[in-house]
Amino acid sequence: MTGLADYRAVPANLIWHWFRVDRPGQVRGIPEITPALPLFAQMRRFTLATLDAAEAAADFAILLYTEMPRTARATPSSR
Repeated sequence: MTGLADYRAVPANLIWHWFRVDRPGQVRGIPEITPALPLFAQMRRFTLATLDAAEAAADFAILLYTEMPRTARATPSSR
């Protein structure tokens, strides 16, 4: 089990900073994936909402039991 203070050092030469270079010699920039980050949050919310809806639908599934024989037909009641 690892604690929150545990970490593993990674040498800088093994890290890739993927961004679009606009000027010669540019060493920093905004990663190309930055505009897509909110979509991941929306996808997570959609997935959780879908799962919640499926669980709510399953909560209403019940087993009905009757004393009526299998061959008998139900007829509408006359009011």
